[in-house]
Amino acid sequence: MRSTLASVFEGGRRSEAQAVLRESFCDRFERLTREFTEWCTAPYIAEDDEGDDESTAEETDQSKPKAAENLERPLLQRLVNSNGFEACSMMSIILCMFFLGADAACFTCQDGTKVFYEVMNQLFVFAFLVEWCLRVAKDGKKYFLPLKAEHVLDTLIVWVCGVLLGWIIPLTLQDVKRSPITQSLNVLRSMRTLRFFAFLKNFDTFKMLLAGLLGTISTLAACVILLAMLDLLFGIIAIELIGRFEPWGLAERGTAAWNFQNGLIPSCMAMTRFIFWDNASDFLAELLEKQPYIWIFCFCYIAISAYVILNLVTAVICRKAQSMSQANLAERAKEVREEEKKTLKDLKNLFLKLDADGSGQVSFEEFDAAFRIPEIRYKFVVLGFDEEEAKRLFKVLDADGEGELSVSEFTKG
Repeated sequence: MRSTLASVFEGGRRSEAQAVLRESFCDRFERLTREFTEWCTAPYIAEDDEGDDESTAEETDQSKPKAAENLERPLLQRLVNSNGFEACSMMSIILCMFFLGADAACFTCQDGTKVFYEVMNQLFVFAFLVEWCLRVAKDGKKYFLPLKAEHVLDTLIVWVCGVLLGWIIPLTLQDVKRSPITQSLNVLRSMRTLRFFAFLKNFDTFKMLLAGLLGTISTLAACVILLAMLDLLFGIIAIELIGRFEPWGLAERGTAAWNFQNGLIPSCMAMTRFIFWDNASDFLAELLEKQPYIWIFCFCYIAISAYVILNLVTAVICRKAQSMSQANLAERAKEVREEEKKTLKDLKNLFLKLDADGSGQVSFEEFDAAFRIPEIRYKFVVLGFDEEEAKRLFKVLDADGEGELSVSEFTKG
């Protein structure tokens, strides 16, 4: 029966696809504009725990489509929960990062350029403050209670790094307006980029990557400790092998041997250059002039640190991401089954509403008359059927040709 149903709608879908190909540029532009507008006004689901009011509304009225349900929400809630609002928030954070970087690199800029950067930074402070106020006005006490690290951090960044350091202190204390401390704290506004973690988790690729990264925190910490201990060990050995090698004497500052004659920290930092090959070839060539076999020592360090430990970290993250991806597939299959059960329940409720005379059978006349009831028409739209498709569906499900459908035929056909 499913294959028969698919064949019924196949012709309609093919004709719709051909109509899309034949549409003019103006029609296509109008369609894309309409779709973009619908996307901007659609609810943005960034968190699993939406408000209790929303979940209650979904439970009490499941017959209305999401668009109709969204229109019943207050204007402020629709605005703050929309995709457009979240997209504007992300774009403002990106632009703020750009102007903060440009302002930090503006050493020899003209006065007009500096004033422009300052004005833009003030505009971003104002934009972040307006966004924060809208979110608080929408959520009320729920924004602060229970405490959430994301909301607390966002509040501190907006009010301390933005309003306090950007407006209050410069207006009251002119001497500290451009001090290094206030400038450094002001740049902490860039920490708003942490909101991207909440945004990126809606994309499966980034979600899998972040899940693999966060799921291996203990392993990463162990690898960092192991790498630090390895660097410490080879740093000590390098002091003995290179720093105290007599032909070097008292090496001049800036030479390769000098790093191994001035303490443990310079020695360890010099060894880390071999991990990322930070000009390590010239560094090693200078050591080979008087110690031709020192490459064996350096190669052992590279092999253990770069080839073993770092690749081990990559393998662990990939393995964790793959296992979590498989778990997500199983969870998704479970969600699909739950959705099918919910759809079946909705179909049964819909059948009871269509059965006007209570006979347990739905005739074609009852089926046709039901489309004049907005609630039932909305329900068919939610299930993906317009009026003509639903009528064709009735004829397909009526396999015995009696002009009536039972509950089993209506829900399981």
